[in-house]
Amino acid sequence: MKQTILNKLQTTEEMHDVTILYAVESGSRAWGFASVDSDYDVRFIYHHPVQKYLSLASPEDVIQLPIHEDLDFHGWDLYKAGQLLLRSNPSLIEWLFSPIVYIEQGEIAKKMRDWALNQVSLKRLGYHYLSMARGNYKNFMMNQQEVSAKKYMYLLRALFCLHWLDQHQSVPPVSVWQLLSNISLASWCIERFHDLVEKKMVQESLLVPADEQFHSWIMNEIDQFEEKIASFPDHKTQVSQIDEMILSQLGFVYNR
Repeated sequence: MKQTILNKLQTTEEMHDVTILYAVESGSRAWGFASVDSDYDVRFIYHHPVQKYLSLASPEDVIQLPIHEDLDFHGWDLYKAGQLLLRSNPSLIEWLFSPIVYIEQGEIAKKMRDWALNQVSLKRLGYHYLSMARGNYKNFMMNQQEVSAKKYMYLLRALFCLHWLDQHQSVPPVSVWQLLSNISLASWCIERFHDLVEKKMVQESLLVPADEQFHSWIMNEIDQFEEKIASFPDHKTQVSQIDEMILSQLGFVYNR
């Protein structure tokens, strides 16, 4: 499958006249709990030829390929990625730290990772994961008799990330197993997650009985983190730092 993905990325470069600098796996395969029928969620950062950035017609900043079978490709232009990095966009941060890398050219991804480790807003990341947890609960669990095992796992991963932010004050690992190995959490919760993983790996769309006691614990976690996140660090950076990264990648010397 890796070669199929690399071939598709090469075709994308040719069709869109771009250079792909960085391509990774996102979603459940990167998180470490893909099922046998999970999609491949390929995410990438690319740049256009320099002259296109000087044109009055702005080059396309998103490439979204039609989903084919189990392959889903989505990419952002280098400038768009820089703007999202400036805002500590959680999706981009997860791309940068994905454990499954298909392409990495030049220094831009490393520079973005280094920036994220020192400058990312942990508060923004916290509110993102809190929103994921709350949204999954309200939309897929509240007042339900059965719940998708996958949705339970998405919610739990968001809570695990919140625990990491609270306990380590740093960017959470993408792999859920690395998260679990390095946070303090009740053993029953870890066992429950393992049980859900085993069920989901057999069937992506599996439903399990709703558990009201489990739901009470989830809501208590959400309420506690609602208060804690307000005290998370909220770093601010200057645009010039990211401008310098991008211009360097395109072959320019940045003058302050």
